[in-house]
Amino acid sequence: MCAPSGFASQRASLPAIVQWFKTMTTNEYLRGVKTSGWAPFQGQVWQRNYYEHVIRDEESLNRIREYILNNPAQWALDPENPAATSAEPPDVWRLQARREGKGDQPVALTKDI
Repeated sequence: MCAPSGFASQRASLPAIVQWFKTMTTNEYLRGVKTSGWAPFQGQVWQRNYYEHVIRDEESLNRIREYILNNPAQWALDPENPAATSAEPPDVWRLQARREGKGDQPVALTKDI
């Protein structure tokens, strides 16, 4: 995968970058299904939307790092998992921060990509 010509030198918006990333990785996945015997995925590869979040301090960064590290273990509870055993609260890392009286305010959902 490579960036479009001149991509690095142009100022691109976050939605444009996310759209490019989703397109390139989806194309690579489809190529792998067709040529390398990867298992096909029924449904969408990517979520329709995404959330932007500004990391304001070290504490917020550490909470997000912890979420990223622990997230794979939560797949059994994820509502996007067809075999989920029970539902995980949405944005669980934000809920924990609010209970602790720290940082992160809710963010608006961005436009569809």
